[in-house]
Amino acid sequence: MNNFQRVFKNTSFLFLSELFIKIIGFLYFIFLARSLSIDVFGRYNLVTSIVAIFSFLPDLGVGLVVIREISKKTYNIPLLLGNALILSSILSFVTGLIVLAFGFIAGFSDEVIFLLFISILTLLLSQVRSIPLFYFDGVEKMGYSAALKAINSFLFIGFGILGFKLGYGLTGIITGFLIGSFISFALTWIVFWLKKIEISIKLDKQIAKHLVLHGLPLGIAAFSSLIYSNIDGIMLERLLSEEALGVYSSASKFGPTLIQLLNVPFVVAVYPALSRLSSEDFTRFRKAIYKSLVVVCAWSLPASLMFSVFAGIIPIIFGERYSLATPVLRVLIFSVPFLSLSAVLYKVLIIQNKQNWYLLVSIMGVIINVVLNLILIPKMSIMGAAVAGVVTHATLFVVYFFLVKRCIQPIK
Repeated sequence: MNNFQRVFKNTSFLFLSELFIKIIGFLYFIFLARSLSIDVFGRYNLVTSIVAIFSFLPDLGVGLVVIREISKKTYNIPLLLGNALILSSILSFVTGLIVLAFGFIAGFSDEVIFLLFISILTLLLSQVRSIPLFYFDGVEKMGYSAALKAINSFLFIGFGILGFKLGYGLTGIITGFLIGSFISFALTWIVFWLKKIEISIKLDKQIAKHLVLHGLPLGIAAFSSLIYSNIDGIMLERLLSEEALGVYSSASKFGPTLIQLLNVPFVVAVYPALSRLSSEDFTRFRKAIYKSLVVVCAWSLPASLMFSVFAGIIPIIFGERYSLATPVLRVLIFSVPFLSLSAVLYKVLIIQNKQNWYLLVSIMGVIINVVLNLILIPKMSIMGAAVAGVVTHATLFVVYFFLVKRCIQPIK
C-alpha cells in the first residue's frame, strides 16, 4: 500500500467516525440548548470551556511525541507506551488540583466547582484511555482508533442524556459523562489486550526524559492554543453574563464541528505519513505538505461561505431565543479556514522538531486574543469575541506559513 492509499484509507475511517460523532454530538448540543435555560446552557459551556483549556495538562504533548516515535520506529514501543501511561497518570492527578484551585481563585459558584471536579475525573479516564489510541495511530491502523472514538462518544452522550432524563439536571449530565467515559475506558483497554500488544509499565529515565523534553513545548503550545480558542467564552461570562455565553456558544459550535468532522480526520491520518516521509524522502515530504494545504483549502473555504450565507438557520435549530447568534456565526465561521490550515502547518513544525516555534506562535495567539477580547467585547458585545477570534487565527496562520516555508526550504 503506497503513501496516498494509506492516508486515504485512514482518513476515510476517521472521517466516518467523526461524522458519527459530530452528528450525535450536534443533535445532543441542540437538545441541551432547547432543554436548558440560556443561563444554565451558558453554565454548561463555562464548565466545558474551563476543562478544555486545562485538557492539555494530562497529555502535555506526550501523545504527539509517542505517535511520531512509533511511526519512525526509534524507540522500544512497549517501553514507550508504558512510560506514556506513567506520565499521563501523574499529570492527570496534577491537573485535577490545578483546575480546582483555578475554580476557587476565579470565584466560581459551588455548583460550578463541583461540576469541575466531576469533569476532572472524566478527563483523567479519557487521557489514560488514549494510550492504546496512540499505538494504533502510530502504526497507522486508525480503523481501531476510529471505532473506539465513535463508541466513546456514543457512551459519553448516551449516559449524559440519561442523567438529565432521570431528573438530575446539569449535575446528571456531567455525571453521565463520567460513567460513559469509564465504560469506554474499559472497552478500549480490552481491545488493546485482545490485540496482544505489549506494554511495559517500567519507568525508563531516558524515554521519560525524551517524552517530557519534546512534549513540554507541545503541551504548553497546546495550552496556549486552548486558551485562545476557549478564553472568549470565559471572558464573555465574566465581562457580560452566562446568557451572553449561551448565545455565543450556539454560534461557536459550527466552526469546531466542521474542523473536527473534515479536518481532524485528515490531519490525524497525514501526521504519521508526513513523519515517515520526512525521514525517507524530503522532496516528497515538501510536496505532500503543499498537497495537504490544497486539500484543506478545497473544503474549508466553500464550507465557511456556505455557513455564512445560511447562518439564519440558528434560530430554527436552537430556537428563537438564540436569534442574536446569527450575525455572530456569519463572522466567526471564517476562522475555520485559518484554523484548519494552521493545524497542518504546526504539525509540520512538530515533525521537524521545531516545537519551540509552535510554542512561541501559540503564546503570541494568547496575547493577541486576550487583548482583542478585552478591547472588543466591551465595545461590540458578543460580536467582539467573534471578530477577535477571526483576527487571531488569521494572524497565526500567516506566521505558521512563513515559519514552515523557511523550515522546509531545500538546502542550496
